[in-house]
Amino acid sequence: MRKIKKILSLYKQTDLSSRAIAKALSKPKSTVCDYIHRFNKSGLTSEDLSDKSDEQLYHALFPEEKKSNKQAGKNVLPDFNIIHLELKKKYVTRALLWEEYKESYPDNHYSITS
Repeated sequence: MRKIKKILSLYKQTDLSSRAIAKALSKPKSTVCDYIHRFNKSGLTSEDLSDKSDEQLYHALFPEEKKSNKQAGKNVLPDFNIIHLELKKKYVTRALLWEEYKESYPDNHYSITS
């Protein structure tokens, strides 16, 4: 179970270090530091801590990633065996094959690198 509210309450209301908070709540120091950093960056106030549940605080501190980042894993890989065979043909270039690949998968293709 997450103890976001407890971690942030101790951070705001006491002079405890992140190491002391981590030890008191049996949480890793890196987790405590991450929550504190995200809290400071989020613009939430001390009043928000008392008003929100742990789940609401979690969603405020860890907003969903941008859609483009989520789609990165959904890109379709080209068939490298076909590419290898096609490159043996005269007048076929990698750029030409990439253009064909890009046309085949307009929404989820990898970009070309030089």
